[in-house]
Amino acid sequence: MIQRTLLQTTAAAFLAALAFSPNQASAADRLDEWMRIVPEQTTLAVALKNVPELKDDFQSSNFVKFWDNPEVLAWTKPMREGGAGMFSKFKEESGMTLEESLAPYTGACLFVLTMNSFEDFQKKPDLGALSEIDPAKVDEFAKHKAKERDAKMKKAPALKETTEEIAGVTLNILADPDDKDGAWVDAWAIVGDVAVEGNARWIMEHFIAALKENGGKDTTISGHVKRISVITEGNSDILLYLNGERIWAAVDEAVEKQTAGAPPGAMPFNPKDILAALGLKEFEALGLAMDLTKGNLRTDFAILHPERPAGLVGLFRGTSNEINLPAFIPGDTDGAAVSRQSLANIWDQLMGMIQKMGPMAMMVPMQLGQFEQGLGFSIRNDLLGSLDDEMITAEKYAGFDANGAPKSTQVVGIKIKDKAKFDSSIAALAKFAGQGFAALEEADLLGHKMYTVKKPGDGPEISFVVSDDYFYFSMGEVSLLRKLLNQAKAPEGPSLWDDAEVKDILAALPRENFSVGVTNLGSVLKTGIGTIMSLQGLAPGGPKGKAGGVNFDMQAIPSDETFAKYFGRAASAAYALPDAVHFRMIAREGPGE
Repeated sequence: MIQRTLLQTTAAAFLAALAFSPNQASAADRLDEWMRIVPEQTTLAVALKNVPELKDDFQSSNFVKFWDNPEVLAWTKPMREGGAGMFSKFKEESGMTLEESLAPYTGACLFVLTMNSFEDFQKKPDLGALSEIDPAKVDEFAKHKAKERDAKMKKAPALKETTEEIAGVTLNILADPDDKDGAWVDAWAIVGDVAVEGNARWIMEHFIAALKENGGKDTTISGHVKRISVITEGNSDILLYLNGERIWAAVDEAVEKQTAGAPPGAMPFNPKDILAALGLKEFEALGLAMDLTKGNLRTDFAILHPERPAGLVGLFRGTSNEINLPAFIPGDTDGAAVSRQSLANIWDQLMGMIQKMGPMAMMVPMQLGQFEQGLGFSIRNDLLGSLDDEMITAEKYAGFDANGAPKSTQVVGIKIKDKAKFDSSIAALAKFAGQGFAALEEADLLGHKMYTVKKPGDGPEISFVVSDDYFYFSMGEVSLLRKLLNQAKAPEGPSLWDDAEVKDILAALPRENFSVGVTNLGSVLKTGIGTIMSLQGLAPGGPKGKAGGVNFDMQAIPSDETFAKYFGRAASAAYALPDAVHFRMIAREGPGE
């Protein structure tokens, strides 16, 4: 029998709420209190500050107006008629609409997923939820749960409802009495003004006891969440938290079981050595926070790590927080970014990690040395070492081709600090490629030598250009690269950074960042969906527009003007803190109707 767990209803409601955006905090203290009583096995948590505001804010957003636009109605007709997606099936699973399912929750909500081991997690993850409710409306909450359970029992008639008493609290349980493991589908109870929900006895007992005894205490989890709150400048409307330390404890246990009893030499690489070399345990926690204020959706992503990380997390940290915005980015570019990242430093970090992986990994530097002898130069010292740590990106979208695939151009530019050495390395690399490593064509682009990789089938054209100051890598047509080179040589039009809207949104980001960028949200959304549809059309057994449950009529895609009406600019930046890497994005709505 396929059991319907709390994950399919409670989690779906929380994920649905992520599409909404509350305007103000009303239960920050309550969430702080709850974070101090979650089980130590908590691996994932989703916290919502105020559920009742979700519906109103969502309905007044530009997203709903966009969804109801006549052009968008035509574009999404297959999706609406086909009933695709999780939300359209929500009523069937829960017996209620999304609006009805959220009605009993009158304040903050916290959903947690726990994990004792990967084996237990694969069988059935243990879930729990705490929600503020109005004590005067407990009967309404009970009716809400009855509707939900009726829908589950229709799908699984063997399920039965029972009640138990735990510490003077009535526990309402839904389970299959014949289940050999005694697993629950879900359970709920009321403690004061808090509804407790879960799918395991231990998690219900834990929350009920903690709430009755006010048993909160500082823990690793509460410390993580408090640090994320400081980084994101307060409790956000929505927080998704992932406990890395809990995950790595489960990984250690799984590795121990995998390697136990294995004869010496059975594994060329010891999993423990790989984990240590990559420094994966330095990913202590991840936090994704969202906050909406006056038409701005602010999203913060934080990676907590120990100070002076030596593993992969170090690759996310920049080299400097002094950002210069190059004036040669054309004003009609759909997106651009500037970051301070040293490829030579990244190379050193990667080589350092490889050398920690054991004797077998030591062959990599030796083989690399032999490869460099054939090239005639050192990749680290001559190629990467002659590049500076300033990197720029730019992109331009240009509709769709005859097959429905998005047409776009991306350019990456890396500043050169030793042109003579870099020119020599590129010339040697081109000579090596011409000997059969790749098919290159040489051409002139505005007085610069351009190398182009012959397109594999219908793939994008890839070109390389070395200017006086930058090494450019271009994917797609070279029109955007041509514009950048022209602007750098003799500016013919305004720069993207001179746009008033761009200046305004960049000013909303904190300074001291090692990366900053802006993008046109409408263009990104339009191209992103077009890309998904194109990929679905290529999937085996997936006819175009009908695969994966995401259905759009790409012949009726809305105009650029319609997208621009509802979606404005987005700006993002990245920050390297002593114990964390922080990414922030601010997305603005368009002018609307």
